[in-house]
Amino acid sequence: MVKNCYTANKASVTSSVQAICADYKNRIVPYNMAGAQSAETTVKLKTGQTLDFRTYQQMHSEMRAIEKMLESGHWILRRGTVVWRDYSKIEADEFVTEEPHCGFCTFFLNTLNLPLTKPTYGCFQLASRLSYILPPDLETDAEFMARVLAKDSVPVLRRSKKFLTGSSQ
Repeated sequence: MVKNCYTANKASVTSSVQAICADYKNRIVPYNMAGAQSAETTVKLKTGQTLDFRTYQQMHSEMRAIEKMLESGHWILRRGTVVWRDYSKIEADEFVTEEPHCGFCTFFLNTLNLPLTKPTYGCFQLASRLSYILPPDLETDAEFMARVLAKDSVPVLRRSKKFLTGSSQ
């Protein structure tokens, strides 16, 4: 089923990845974080309180922030993007990572319409081995997967929903 659902759309997936990367290709900054370095992401809540998230194991600070903000209900997934629970956009001063985003985080933050302050193409090393971790809510969200795989293609969205829900229809 996976083969029928996704590999049949290889051209669409390729063009989707290219379109997502094209959104930020003119803003790329150098990536120079050493392997032992760790990023920190700060989220500023609507109350003014700040929460800090650090890279832990193979989940980068940006992804940990997304995971915890979704779990806590401060943020929600809406049409494959992440927004505040009142549906307002998350602004650059509310989601801050001082270090440049790695290529993996750059790609997915852009897909989620989250602030992308320092995009890079850098350090897909472990991501290429599928070792970097996305928050579980993203992995199972059909609309997010459709945005990644087919830049909002309705047919791919339908197939993604069927695959993720186990439907054979």
